[in-house]
Amino acid sequence: LTSLPTKRAADAVSALLNFGVKPYALAPALRGILAQQLIREICPRCKTSFEYGDKMLDDREVAGLLRPGETPSFSVGMGCDYCFQSGYRGRRGIFELIEVNQEIQGLILASSSADEIEQAAIKAGTATLRQNGFRAVLEGRTTVEEVVRGDGEALGVGALARVPPDQL
Repeated sequence: LTSLPTKRAADAVSALLNFGVKPYALAPALRGILAQQLIREICPRCKTSFEYGDKMLDDREVAGLLRPGETPSFSVGMGCDYCFQSGYRGRRGIFELIEVNQEIQGLILASSSADEIEQAAIKAGTATLRQNGFRAVLEGRTTVEEVVRGDGEALGVGALARVPPDQL
């Protein structure tokens, strides 16, 4: 059991290999890898929900979480005394768990890249931090802006996350 500063679970394998752990020792010993990120929750007292049109939603990760024909509803905290005008109140964790199966063990033994390990994990059913973050967005718990803040990657909807609904 150890803690490593990585942005996604698959990067932990590369970090351990870079620390000098041999692939033949790591592969059979590793059972799972858990990545976590704290995100701020939208303030329940000033929360406002609105829908993006289909043309405004061009992110495939978000679209992949939607049922066919479903229009996503997004929420934003407008700021109030309860949240000190921030729009957020409280925090919650989002997580990514990779269960190390035989395929991933083989990739570790071959010193494969973190991207290859992540793809194998996704194929085996792992939901990434971003996917779980967007699930929280679609549930109205946080904003797109808050999810992308942690990984620094821009999204098509990210720039609109804090725009009040009446200005869309």
